Amino acid sequence: MTPLKIIEEGLRSIALPPLTRPAIGPGDEPTEELVRWGTAIYVYSSVAHMRTILAGLVVLTDVGNTPTADVVCRHVFEWAAHACYMERSLTPHFADKDWRVAFDLFLRADGANLWIRNHGHKYDALPLPDEIRKPVRIGKLVDAYDEYQVEEYGGGDAKNAYGFLSEHSHASGACFLQYREISGAEVRFISPAESCCLPSANRSLIEWLVFMHGLLGLASEVAVRPVLLGILARVAKATGAEPPEGA
Repeated sequence: MTPLKIIEEGLRSIALPPLTRPAIGPGDEPTEELVRWGTAIYVYSSVAHMRTILAGLVVLTDVGNTPTADVVCRHVFEWAAHACYMERSLTPHFADKDWRVAFDLFLRADGANLWIRNHGHKYDALPLPDEIRKPVRIGKLVDAYDEYQVEEYGGGDAKNAYGFLSEHSHASGACFLQYREISGAEVRFISPAESCCLPSANRSLIEWLVFMHGLLGLASEVAVRPVLLGILARVAKATGAEPPEGA
């Protein structure tokens, strides 16, 4: 629980400042300034969403609602994979100054919605933009996360961890095991033990923070980035890990 609570508390303390879009028309060629703005928008939105999710996850774990907490852990993992994909994809675009491709990636991350793309036309009252992009599929996100772990630690388990989290989120027999205690021919029904998925969520939360910090570095953002570094330092101190560079 320690990293989860430290990160939730730290994110809750952040006052996200407003971000003003550069004076660049929708038909104009994207600029570095516009891409930096879009990158910061992505991170700020991610922080706003994740801290709301974590507030609920803390409550669930405190009251011992393991089955629901395990489902939320999968959501946390997916956002870590999403942030990993964004940082790994945007970094070379920044290096190459390929602002058109970088901004297209932001638009895909920010406005893609497969349900609206496929079914929104059935609902006349639903306001639709001219183009709805396809989101990046979860398999591609998890692949990027696994590749990051291989490069960073010499081995990756993102695919394995995501499969485990999914088994506890889908309607499958894996969900039933935590309610059963088998003694010979007798099956007793018990309350679930402590969440088995929380360690995976804690790890992905920490890495999500690392990716958010890196993305804000690309955006040259200085308001929220130091706060994220401070949260990482507190997590490192509480867990006995190596503090992040610059903390």
